[in-house]
Amino acid sequence: MLELSTHLRPHADIRDTRCVLCGVVYAQFFVGVVLDEGSQPVGDVCPRCLSEPPWRRARWLWERARRLYAEVGEALSRAAALLQESAQLREQRERDRLRRAEDRQRREAGRRQRMAWPGPAVPEPEPATVVEKGDAAELLTELAEGVGLLREWATPLDAVKDAEVLAVQVWYPWFSGEAVRSFVEKRYGEFIANTA
Repeated sequence: MLELSTHLRPHADIRDTRCVLCGVVYAQFFVGVVLDEGSQPVGDVCPRCLSEPPWRRARWLWERARRLYAEVGEALSRAAALLQESAQLREQRERDRLRRAEDRQRREAGRRQRMAWPGPAVPEPEPATVVEKGDAAELLTELAEGVGLLREWATPLDAVKDAEVLAVQVWYPWFSGEAVRSFVEKRYGEFIANTA
């Protein structure tokens, strides 16, 4: 079971990134929140996920994993009928599975590198394969277990807002603190309302 925590990660960018918990792409302004397993980053967490208690996010993750497992089951049922038709098809699927597993490892290594590199995050445009959906469902199950054990987020949403206000004031010192605070509150409020 994952032992998870969150922490603030300052960076020098205004960038889009994807939430590891809900999958939404959102804008970070000079600071983000990272979900960690020990000292290893798992992914960024969006303001909407931080605005809800961890147990609610865990319940949502369980549901998302359940849907992925259902998709995998349906795809595997269809694949089983096809596998009976030809030994050659089975061999080809095995080669494809091994190739996808290697591709997934390369993408995962790239994702982890992007997590360490504060450059722009790019959403993965290619559709997920059955194997990748199964892997994602397994990861979501582990995340749900770990997030479900948290009583509260180690990095509350208000701390993220305060850090962003300070960062924006450093980068744009000609704006008043009140104007920056108002901008940040409005930005977070709109994002949470539009993704709920």
